[in-house]
Amino acid sequence: MKSKHLLAGLSAAALAWAYHQRSYRYRDPVRLPPAGAGLLSPADGRVAFVRRTEDGWQLGVALDSLSVRYVYAPQDGTVQALTREDAHLPEQTRPADGLTLTFGNDLGVTLTAPTGRLQARTYFSAGQPVRQGNKLAFLERGERVVLSFGAGFRPVARVGERVTGAQTVVAQRFADIRTG
Repeated sequence: MKSKHLLAGLSAAALAWAYHQRSYRYRDPVRLPPAGAGLLSPADGRVAFVRRTEDGWQLGVALDSLSVRYVYAPQDGTVQALTREDAHLPEQTRPADGLTLTFGNDLGVTLTAPTGRLQARTYFSAGQPVRQGNKLAFLERGERVVLSFGAGFRPVARVGERVTGAQTVVAQRFADIRTG
């Protein structure tokens, strides 16, 4: 009798894992960006770090197993370049495999794979215009997405906060913060 329950439990766990691997992680919810927003989160997950750099800010979003795997455009712009290079994350001693989508106005979205080779499918190439909330890429596995932005913006998201891609405002223009 005990082995029947164990077998039923193992079967249920295997089915749940198979569902997650084959269906759940490929879900594609409709995302409509809020009107008049600042920079939106490029991905679902938790804010892993917010740090000041020489020419602005970096905000890292760590995807978990339940996060939607799409990466979204944080604002309107034109993809200026797609470069594959090592990304340097604050808590790691060795560089991570990374892919950076660069926009104008000191804005960039870097997809990183801290523990291995990055598996990302991109939807835009250099020279193409994007609208805020457009899907930029799909990540096969849970990775880390880093949003880089200039000093004209100030982060409003805090470390540990749960953010939703293309919906949560993570940074606002400095002028909007002072007047609002």
